[in-house]
Amino acid sequence: MKRSLYLLALVLFCGYLLQPVTCLLVNEVESGKILVVQRVEKGEEFTLIYTHSVHKSPVVEVFSVDPELGLVLKKTGFRDYGVGIPYSTPYDFNMDKDDFFWIENINEPLGSFTMRVQEIPNQRLVFGEKIINLLDKTRSGTLVRVEPVSGSRLKLWLKERF
Repeated sequence: MKRSLYLLALVLFCGYLLQPVTCLLVNEVESGKILVVQRVEKGEEFTLIYTHSVHKSPVVEVFSVDPELGLVLKKTGFRDYGVGIPYSTPYDFNMDKDDFFWIENINEPLGSFTMRVQEIPNQRLVFGEKIINLLDKTRSGTLVRVEPVSGSRLKLWLKERF
C-alpha cells in the first residue's frame, strides 16, 4: 500500500513537472543571461512603462501573449505630443480622465522585441501588482530581448537556473 502511494505521488509530481507553461523571458542579448522569467497565461496582458527621452514623460505599452504570434502590442499611451510621439494613427485614439492619450486596438504581432536598458527611459515591466525594474536586473546600456517561451515546467525551471 505504501509503495502504491509513493508511486502515485511520483507520477503526479512528474506530471506536474512536465505540464506545459508559457513564460515571458527577458535575457541579455550578448551573454544570454536570463534576467526575468515570469509565468504568463495565453492572452494575459503585461505592461512596459518607460520615460520618453525627450519629453521626460511616461509612455505605456500594453502587450498580450499569444502562443502562435508571440507578443502582441495591444495599445500604447502617452501624456505629451511631440518628437517621437504619434500624432495620427489608423487605430482608435482616446484621451482618459487623467489627460493620458491612448492608441488602442493595435493588435500588432511582434513575436519578440529587443531594447536597450538605460537610466532614461528606466524601463519597467508590470504584471498586475508586480513591477520589475530592468535596471535592477542588469547594467545601463545592456541590450535585452523580451520574448514568450513555452515548454514544460521542468524545462523552464532548468533554463532559468543554468
